[in-house]
Amino acid sequence: MNTPANSHALETLGEHNQPEPRLGLSWLDRFAATSLVSGQTTGLEAWAVDEARALAGTDRSGARLRLLSRSLAITTAQVRTLEALLGQALARRDARGVDLVNRSLSAATRRLCRLAAEHRAETMLQQRPAVVAVGHACNVTIRAGG
Repeated sequence: MNTPANSHALETLGEHNQPEPRLGLSWLDRFAATSLVSGQTTGLEAWAVDEARALAGTDRSGARLRLLSRSLAITTAQVRTLEALLGQALARRDARGVDLVNRSLSAATRRLCRLAAEHRAETMLQQRPAVVAVGHACNVTIRAGG
């Protein structure tokens, strides 16, 4: 029912608070998110949608940093676990196990290094804001300092 009060509320909502875009998972997204999981996957799908909404929301930077921090912590735990498994395989003199765990550990370590570098860059951006004012210029070259 469209009363004057409802009309005003809808106009105010339309002017100031644009609703968040609807984010959902396509069949391919659901397949990619759940293909390594057996059993109930509803919670995993809901988590993926929540993360997508947060990354598209008003606090994008905070959401990205939180996601990056969680990924960094999880990958660190995976590296430590794989290190322990490598030690156990070495103690058993299991050459195939050592090879398998070592390849997995190498991949996880590379991922950890990439995530740590990204986390470092993200936190440095938040600590050192840059303001650039250009009145008139024909050519502008910006180089990152190291």
